[in-house]
Amino acid sequence: MHSFRKSNLAYLVPFLSLLFIHFLVGEEIAPTTIVGLILIVGGIIIGKK
Repeated sequence: MHSFRKSNLAYLVPFLSLLFIHFLVGEEIAPTTIVGLILIVGGIIIGKK
């Protein structure tokens, strides 16, 4: 079970780095990026079941 949680964390790294880049550097977040993030989070939620 622990390896499952670690792999989920690996999927969240792009999401977290995007937030840091947006708030610290001021980069714009494109709508397609948000769609991609929703798909990533959805995959993690489905993977937990």
